[in-house]
Amino acid sequence: MAIQTKRIAILTSGGDSPGMNPAIYGLVQQAIINNIQPYLVYEGYKGLVEDQIVLANQQEVIDHFFDSGTFIYSARLVEFKDLEVRKKAVSNLKAKKIDTLVVIGGDGSYQGAKLLSEMGINVIAMPGTIDNDVSSSDYTIGFYSALEHITRTIQEIISTSVSHNRVSISEVMGRHCGDLAVYAAIATKADLVITPENIKSTQEIVDLAAKRMLQDHKRTFTVIVCEHIYGEDGRDSLKTIAQQINDQLGIKTNVNILTYGQRGQVPTPMERILAIKFAIKAFECINDQTYGVVLGLSGDEIVTYNFQEALNKRNPSRIKLINLSNRINGGF
Repeated sequence: MAIQTKRIAILTSGGDSPGMNPAIYGLVQQAIINNIQPYLVYEGYKGLVEDQIVLANQQEVIDHFFDSGTFIYSARLVEFKDLEVRKKAVSNLKAKKIDTLVVIGGDGSYQGAKLLSEMGINVIAMPGTIDNDVSSSDYTIGFYSALEHITRTIQEIISTSVSHNRVSISEVMGRHCGDLAVYAAIATKADLVITPENIKSTQEIVDLAAKRMLQDHKRTFTVIVCEHIYGEDGRDSLKTIAQQINDQLGIKTNVNILTYGQRGQVPTPMERILAIKFAIKAFECINDQTYGVVLGLSGDEIVTYNFQEALNKRNPSRIKLINLSNRINGGF
């Protein structure tokens, strides 16, 4: 079936992630090849409402291919839940005769895309977030690159911790998904990884540090934790935990909060390839006039789900990986 779409618009929404720019590149290049006019929506859904919809400049898109972040920017717009606000977005798309909207973002972005789909807009969504918390995709655009940044940083922390016989506790992003922490722990042979699936008390962490450094005579004890665990819901902060290790064991403990460098990592080659694969699948959907769908990675294939299917899915448990990592690397 021939492509009937004449104009597409692309927007990035939610937290930025490495690989968004290659995804934009893949979409724009295919649009041009297929004689479709590609438009870019700046500032996510906010830009859609404010009519920041601009015809793509091919050279500009090419120039940003290797860059981290999203050169068309992203912004959160809680008000997008309001029907009257969404009507402005729909009106702006129709005024520019946009046939199809491609949204790159996480589950929150999918909610917005679903609402637009219900208002008659042809929408295709693809997963872009470092957190890997989009349950309809094995891996999301941005996860590999953020993991690269975390792994490199923790390797450096381990090196200096060994030199000075210290404990290190590193907190990584992930929102309420522990994948970045778990995969980083495996990749760096961290002694202990803690996620929402295996929360440890302050004393448990102190006791494990004692076993590793005082009984096993190791020169460092490396802990990786997922954000939004410690310092919340009545649990001690990481600073307090570090002080307890120092007070009870006499071992200095460094706390490292890995912040926005995780999002700002230059996309890895595999990230760029994954982004292009998603873009190719998006155009297969456009060619087949398959809309109201979410793209996801399943094994080696990019597959489609309807919005309700995608949003109803739950992230798989990583407890086996967590236990394996802690047992192999920490002996716990």
